[in-house]
Amino acid sequence: MFNKFRLVTPLLLACFALFIISGCSDDDNPAGSDPTDTDHLRAVGVMLIEGTDTLVTADGTAVSGEIHIHHEESVGPCMVWFLDPDSGWYHPTEEATSSLDHDHELAIELTDPSIASVELGEEIHGADPWSVSFTGLLEGETSFRVKIIHVDHPDYTSPLLPLHVAEEHFAAVGVMLVQATDTLVTVNGSQISGQFPVLLDMESSLTEVWFLDPDGDWVRPEEGHEDGLDHEGLELAIEVENSAMITIILGEDIPGNEDHWSFSATGDAVGTTNIRILAMHADHSDYTSPWIPAEVTL
Repeated sequence: MFNKFRLVTPLLLACFALFIISGCSDDDNPAGSDPTDTDHLRAVGVMLIEGTDTLVTADGTAVSGEIHIHHEESVGPCMVWFLDPDSGWYHPTEEATSSLDHDHELAIELTDPSIASVELGEEIHGADPWSVSFTGLLEGETSFRVKIIHVDHPDYTSPLLPLHVAEEHFAAVGVMLVQATDTLVTVNGSQISGQFPVLLDMESSLTEVWFLDPDGDWVRPEEGHEDGLDHEGLELAIEVENSAMITIILGEDIPGNEDHWSFSATGDAVGTTNIRILAMHADHSDYTSPWIPAEVTL
């Protein structure tokens, strides 16, 4: 007997398959090119901006820039902008997404979460929900993707964007103490030449602090450096092994002195002790000299 079901079933299956394919796509950016689509946020590119600085941009598959941070430091919150294929760059807001049927959320997918961590704006008090912060955990290079999540799928997935976590800010291997034109102490690695002289009950002349970089150049943090050494956030600190013998006044605390990488010293008791120079960055030292001999005399 002729079975109509055998004819109808293949046709129904074909139509059903066509419905599924047209209604749900594996494309990472299903809303990228349809101007009549009002259910998705349309995007064909992304841009991360911190303040007035554009850090990284993706336009289609073309990527420029990178997220560059230092170990144990953060960058952000970075505002996330998307590229509409017709109207250009836009930043999502509650007003822009309120007319859509479903909420849209920002997501960041890190390739290697051991190198950096990520915190979305919605997790940061007072931050824009369409922003993101990165923190360096381990020196190295990795990448990440930016996504617009719509219910259970992404409306947009960026290409891989580079992220670089660099070593400590200040790579010094030595220090030099200079008063006027006289070099008092030179330190190269663990080798020390000279000693630091201090007079009892008398404040010394201003002592400049110079650092020896790995290339063998003497540099001062406030002058910057052409090879890319980053001195932002560094502060001078000086420790005295026997603090009862010498009082140190840092340059930033001396009235009228604009050289923060200098100091003066006053002898409080005759004798010998040691001092050491530190380049402090946040709550740790990027460079700590060996103990330098110091002598207080009459």
